[in-house]
Amino acid sequence: MKFIILCGVGINCENESAQALSSVGIDSKIVHVNDLIEKRVILNSYAGLVIPGGFSYGDELGSGRVLALKIKKYLMDEINEFILNGRPILGICNGFQVLEKLGVFNFNDNDTVYDFSLTHNKNREFVDKWTLLKVDHSVKSAWTNFSSEQIYLPIRHGEGRVVFRNAECGFAKFAEKKLIPLYYQSDVNGSDGNVAAVIDKSGMVLGMMPHPECATFCEHSVKINHQIRNDGKMFFESVKRYLS
Repeated sequence: MKFIILCGVGINCENESAQALSSVGIDSKIVHVNDLIEKRVILNSYAGLVIPGGFSYGDELGSGRVLALKIKKYLMDEINEFILNGRPILGICNGFQVLEKLGVFNFNDNDTVYDFSLTHNKNREFVDKWTLLKVDHSVKSAWTNFSSEQIYLPIRHGEGRVVFRNAECGFAKFAEKKLIPLYYQSDVNGSDGNVAAVIDKSGMVLGMMPHPECATFCEHSVKINHQIRNDGKMFFESVKRYLS
């Protein structure tokens, strides 16, 4: 059981992601995107993939767009095969933005394409704080199979607002299809329906704006009601159970 953690120009959370996986006994290898493209490392020889947060390629053309274009051109067949083989993918913050721009969360229903975009926060400001999230346990994902109904995680993004095509209708369809596992308890960035995370139709791919890898160890977590909370660890424990 070994994961690839993507790294490259501007990605800056690869070490935290590796430590989070290690904390639950999952080995990982930090791999530059060019090593995958040039086949020095073969994606489908690994059990899972994490695309961490950061500012890939300096957020040129928009957050995650350049990295997504690179993956789409050179690695999309491998990504699709990875998902079809039931191998989990986690995109955190900038990683979520990359996955959204790859279109992995889009689906067709009665000849209508349902999708969303990740755009600038409603107040046009960067948000950096801990936030309370609600977990929808009717949504089945390899990453969110845990019992807690409310969790605390840090967020830090400037383009994390989830905006569905056809707003209310799009949000309702994603909710109906059980593709929204996490909601902000309050409005932190203007996201439609306070959506904080989305899964693909297979349940293998989770994109989330909050940072679970930065809430894995007690040393950097918050104290709520006199309890130390390291709720991010639950996501990595969940995927380990799925793969075991």
